[in-house]
Amino acid sequence: MTATTWRKQSLIIGLCVFSIITTLVNKHVLSDLRFTYPTVFQSWQTGTVAMVLLSLNALGYIEITFLPVTSTTLASWLPASVLYSGIIYSGSVALSRLPVPVFCTMCYLKTLLVALLESFIFKKEPSTNSQFSLIFTAIATVSVAGTDVQFDQMGYKWLMIHCGLSAIYVYYGKSQNKNSLNDLDKLFYNAVVSVIVLMGISVLTGELYKIIEFPFLYSTHFHLGCMGSGIFGAALGLIRVSLLDTEVSYSLGIIDSLNKVAISFLSLFIFDVTLDSNMAVSIIAVLCSGVLYSYTVTVQEEAEQRTAHPVRDS
Repeated sequence: MTATTWRKQSLIIGLCVFSIITTLVNKHVLSDLRFTYPTVFQSWQTGTVAMVLLSLNALGYIEITFLPVTSTTLASWLPASVLYSGIIYSGSVALSRLPVPVFCTMCYLKTLLVALLESFIFKKEPSTNSQFSLIFTAIATVSVAGTDVQFDQMGYKWLMIHCGLSAIYVYYGKSQNKNSLNDLDKLFYNAVVSVIVLMGISVLTGELYKIIEFPFLYSTHFHLGCMGSGIFGAALGLIRVSLLDTEVSYSLGIIDSLNKVAISFLSLFIFDVTLDSNMAVSIIAVLCSGVLYSYTVTVQEEAEQRTAHPVRDS
């Protein structure tokens, strides 16, 4: 097995591990410790990401494009960075209020919205298998909300905002495919802009000053949770960016879907989740159909790539 293969496999394993850990740690801090200050929490996380990237850049492990970056280039990506701020904020609020399995399954609303945007705007026709699995996912997703025994209307509203902003972010990113910023640059600038936006909001709303009322503010447990969430989030972002530069990028969708299955299952043993049989069946249906949809999309994209770049016989 070559060094390149080992590196790819290590990155895939790292993506799975850090995706699971980051979600569960975030849920613990937001729900179990009841740290209900999402602007401060996400400012900390994105600030940690920015500092980690700056440190790695200074040490020469990565290269962030500071110069030459034109103001036009940064301005064209600024709306995406602002969208990113809204995505992580709304996601934090939704995760704090909803059970992890519900959060993971309902996030497929983003997949549905992206598929609709690609179909109507980019005129990308999904395969028959993709259409079937997508329709089944949509039906099962509605069923999850309908059978949720701990239905939290506000949590669902924030999750819908999260999915809507995520879909718009994906669409905007594709419309900016000629932007000279690479994926690592986008990760860095998203983090920097998010710190500025969210910290500004926390000051204006007074949320920054309210954290002195948080009962676990000086708890080592809380400090370790926040530190871990920031570092794990930075590692997750770096690994994902690294995989985007490989052929594994076509499989990221199915990897994310399988991660949702693992996260949902593990959360049942860590957090207090109330399920009845109908809700459990609905969640399983969404997770399975989500994996199926991701697989069909991966197969379709790989086939399109082979058609666009056929391998010639020597």
